[in-house]
Amino acid sequence: MANTWRLVSKTTGKTLVTRLTIADRFWSRFVGLQFRRALGTDAGLLLVPCNSVHTCFVRFRIDVVFLDRNGSVLAVRRNLRPWRLAIGPRKSHAVIELVAGSADVQPGEVLRLQSAEGPMIPPTSVAFLQE
Repeated sequence: MANTWRLVSKTTGKTLVTRLTIADRFWSRFVGLQFRRALGTDAGLLLVPCNSVHTCFVRFRIDVVFLDRNGSVLAVRRNLRPWRLAIGPRKSHAVIELVAGSADVQPGEVLRLQSAEGPMIPPTSVAFLQE
């Protein structure tokens, strides 16, 4: 899969997502996880910029992680059912959507982006997740 990334906790060293897709354009953020049948347990979607999400037309439960502009976890909403809304804390800048039960992260942890396919230049929209 082209342009696949990995998210790692700088705080704990654990990998949160091994196959992260970045949605940083209008259409990719608009579509998000809608109409997908499933999301792999090792996969996630990073929406940036984003401070709230809905699960309309999402067919499965998800965990939602809200990040600030420094890559720090502000809040985690676990097991969000379809047809629900999740609004992030005031300083939310990005959202990570994961399959329900896979958000092994706590508020205050700092996340960093790594290439999952060797050397690649990340989009400027995710510069806040770089070292």
